[in-house]
Amino acid sequence: MVSNRRRRLATLAVSGAALVFVVSAPAATSRANRRVAERDAAVLVARVRLPLGATCIAGGPPGQPRQPMAARPAGVRLVTRRSWWRVPGTFAAVVMYIRRHVPAGANWEGPGIASGLGIGPNESVTFAWPAVPGVLGLRGLVATVTELPSGQIAVSADAEVQWIIPRPATEQIPAGLGALDVTVGVPGAPPAVSVQTSDPRTVGRIRDLIDRLQIVQPGETSCPALTAGEPLVTFSFREGPGGPVVAAATELAQAREPTTACDPLDLQVRGRWEDPLLGGAAVVRDAQRLLGVSLTASAPDLGEKASSQDAFSPRSPFP
Repeated sequence: MVSNRRRRLATLAVSGAALVFVVSAPAATSRANRRVAERDAAVLVARVRLPLGATCIAGGPPGQPRQPMAARPAGVRLVTRRSWWRVPGTFAAVVMYIRRHVPAGANWEGPGIASGLGIGPNESVTFAWPAVPGVLGLRGLVATVTELPSGQIAVSADAEVQWIIPRPATEQIPAGLGALDVTVGVPGAPPAVSVQTSDPRTVGRIRDLIDRLQIVQPGETSCPALTAGEPLVTFSFREGPGGPVVAAATELAQAREPTTACDPLDLQVRGRWEDPLLGGAAVVRDAQRLLGVSLTASAPDLGEKASSQDAFSPRSPFP
């Protein structure tokens, strides 16, 4: 099985990069996670540590830019919350205070400066909190110290929290399938590795590994170019040995965790493409242990041999 994204690799390799767009929205659970993100953003803003005597500025000083978190992927679903304070002291002293007083539970991510017409002296400090699996992704706060035209010092706190869109319950590999074929190879060529099992426990455990994965989140990602001959690990689930393929999952053999939108696990169930999934490299790793066979050892050699191929011939386990 090769996804539409991978079918275009031969063309995309010429341009040097690929843009991957993902859109998915099971509405009810997404709304619940967004409500959690809204509450979390308010909590993060309140965690900023300020010098004694800081007073809130309703609406903030006019003409001051918002400082976004660094390295934020375009299109990510975020809740934002902003507050402003007027703070006593010098610009340098306030910056030093905020640097030294990391909010509870956060990691210091580094400084930044905004420049442009009409923007006064400023310095920002970015803090980040761990994700909440299945609920919240990016969780960050940018505290920016600004010297106003009046000479007073103001501090803004910009919180950004990503809510996770959960995997729809309908996008699962059916239970009770009795056989699994696993292959490693370049699309369009005979597989270098091929193993079959009809052990119900092994088939069920590998199915569960895939069914526990979360979907790639909405957003735009700039991916490095991939060659047309990238070897793939393909899991083909059948009702019984030799029977028709009911579901198939494919991951790049050389993928490493954490996987991203650039190297997701692609899933097809009963001939229908489902949302791409994160964590496929871990599935390959665990499947190797369950099957007692290496699924990645030959991947670099396969990729080298295929790099000279001119054509990209996808192979799908579905008829």
